[in-house]
Amino acid sequence: MDTLIGRTIRDVLAEYQVDYSAIRLIDEPPGKLRGVELTLQQQGKPQRVFLEIASSPALFSQERQWPQNLVEQQKIVRVHTSRDQLF
Repeated sequence: MDTLIGRTIRDVLAEYQVDYSAIRLIDEPPGKLRGVELTLQQQGKPQRVFLEIASSPALFSQERQWPQNLVEQQKIVRVHTSRDQLF
């Protein structure tokens, strides 16, 4: 999973053939986008992963809504297998 670090969300979605609608955005505190949650198929087995992205003022949204293009261009800084590891 460390091979995902430094890549964009868009790259990962394309490589693992995951539709954007299948990801869950994680914002903590509310309004501050921190990463995405998705399921990747690893050697035929599904694995839930949490992709942490670099913090940026552009990722704050009072309405808790982010354009798909903005989310997809974010680079992954850490990969977690448990949401508890994020914060």
